[in-house]
Amino acid sequence: FILFVIVNMASNSPSSNDNTSFKVAIIGGTGAVGIEVANCLHNLSFPLKNPPSLYASARSKGKAIATKYGDLIVQEYNLEKVKKQQYHVIFLAVSGSFALENARAL
Repeated sequence: FILFVIVNMASNSPSSNDNTSFKVAIIGGTGAVGIEVANCLHNLSFPLKNPPSLYASARSKGKAIATKYGDLIVQEYNLEKVKKQQYHVIFLAVSGSFALENARAL
């Protein structure tokens, strides 16, 4: 199960007239689905400002996850912290109930 949320597109969207790229986060970034989302973004040459930010539980904080972008360091998921980052797209590669609850809040 994967759910994605598009946020801040009206006020913060990349313009087709410039070289701006998207700011992307993956919540559940340590799991097989989250890692595959990161690798798919890379394979599709999705226009990113930086490699996607990975978020997971406190026990995974600081862990290096191997992706096609290289090793990405996992950050601890915190709803308010993620909201402050003003991501354009957020992938929720987590259980259905957690994804639905957090998607509404994001």
